[in-house]
Amino acid sequence: YYIKMETAEGYEAMKNRIGRLKLRPGFWVARLLIAFAALSATWFAVAAEPPRAIRVMTGTFPDAWGNPYSQSSVTFLSIWSAMFDPLVLLQTDGVLKPWLATAWEQTAPRMWRFDLREDVLFSNGEPFTAESVKVGIDYLISPQGRGEPVARDLSEIESATVLGPHAIEIKVKDPDPLLPRKLSMFRVVAPQRWRELGPAGFGKDPAGTGPYRMAVNRATEATLDAVPTSWRRAPIARLEVLKTRDAATRRAALLSHRADLAVGGAIGIDDIAEVEAAGFKMFVDHVPAVVAMVFNTVRDSPFRDIRVREAVSLAVDRPAIVEAFLGDYSSIASQPSRRAAFGHNAGVAPLPYDPERARALLAEAGYPDGFTFETEIPGGTVIYVNVFQKVAEDLARVGVTMVLQSIPPQVFLSNIQTGEWRGAAMAIPFYSPVNDALYPMRQHSCLWPAPWYCDPVAADMFLDASREPDLDTRRVKTEAIMARAADQRQAMFMYETIQFGAYADWMTGFKSDLGFIHYEDIEARAPD
Repeated sequence: YYIKMETAEGYEAMKNRIGRLKLRPGFWVARLLIAFAALSATWFAVAAEPPRAIRVMTGTFPDAWGNPYSQSSVTFLSIWSAMFDPLVLLQTDGVLKPWLATAWEQTAPRMWRFDLREDVLFSNGEPFTAESVKVGIDYLISPQGRGEPVARDLSEIESATVLGPHAIEIKVKDPDPLLPRKLSMFRVVAPQRWRELGPAGFGKDPAGTGPYRMAVNRATEATLDAVPTSWRRAPIARLEVLKTRDAATRRAALLSHRADLAVGGAIGIDDIAEVEAAGFKMFVDHVPAVVAMVFNTVRDSPFRDIRVREAVSLAVDRPAIVEAFLGDYSSIASQPSRRAAFGHNAGVAPLPYDPERARALLAEAGYPDGFTFETEIPGGTVIYVNVFQKVAEDLARVGVTMVLQSIPPQVFLSNIQTGEWRGAAMAIPFYSPVNDALYPMRQHSCLWPAPWYCDPVAADMFLDASREPDLDTRRVKTEAIMARAADQRQAMFMYETIQFGAYADWMTGFKSDLGFIHYEDIEARAPD
């Protein structure tokens, strides 16, 4: 009506209506203006109100949602960091940060003392104490818990003893200077609920010290509500998590603003400009791994010859691959560890791109016309397909034919355990969830139950370094293992693993440490 009154006809029509109401026109106009102003204020107040939920799009859920001992992969940290906390937080730069443990010290060769935070509550109201830590450790060293992936990574722990309400002593079987780093994988569960429900029941109804608790848990979606009593209380009231394995669907959800946060490699480098134009900010998750093409030297193949292994690495233009698929966000790998890892050898340089030298080495090794081999890669990973297709193109230029075989991820993981490989090479990363360069070397050695690469000298070096009680000496010995892996051309080390993600530009304070999202720091940006 106010708009209609801007015309003479509208004013006359409105005046007649006002007359019937026995009110003066000026009074009515004033009332309408006041109502309009009040309604406008309400609209702007609603628009400025912070979002009530973060809509998260991810590619996978943990198999056992609320059992944090069921996986050691950083893949699930974006979800688990909402519900659980570790004793020690491992940051992207490789530095350890006090978390639920405020301090730690090695009190004897096999003894560690950890002082714990006070005034911390689990989402179900239970207090966090040293007993909470003991319950988790006792489970992991028990016959029932030894099969958990996290238990295998913490198998050197012998016992845990409560020293006080917020102090615990952990005893290891052999001196281990990296125990605090390994405990970044140990997430603490509410002890009473864990005892009552057991691992399977707790997985469906978990309780941790994180900023959110599970409210709805389905196969492809979940809702997590903020815990007002959490020691790292989240400003945003809810997480609404959706799962889809299809990266294109996750990207579409971002572009249509059906998601506020996409994790787990939702976008590629070619999508960054479009995603940012849609009002999102891109972030890089540094995965503690090095992508590599590993050579099967246990079976009879050309890769038993170090000259062939070196030739293949020289023939691939890795700088061009990194530039094409990762830009300036990653680096060419020179060895089995990322640069921020403990024990990384800064003195080892990547092999250059030198196809002429590659041809000469192949001829010297008895393959002047090249050879054909098969490489197995896990299916469902788009970047692997693209990267290794480019590898195949480069190898073809020196006469080597690489046949790519994409196999289901479950079969690929099974092959790692059983050794039932068809190919002479495989795309197996050197992965270390604790950012320790030595960590993956047992898997990639003669010591593995089903080995694909065997260097007895390197295996002895590994055993010696893993038993070293002194931290600085352990670092030196690990660096020597990195140098040997490079000198022996153990694998074609490709690049340090990263994943691109994106978050809505209304968020401030977003930060991810190797997949651990700091939800407690996310707030809504004040409107301009």
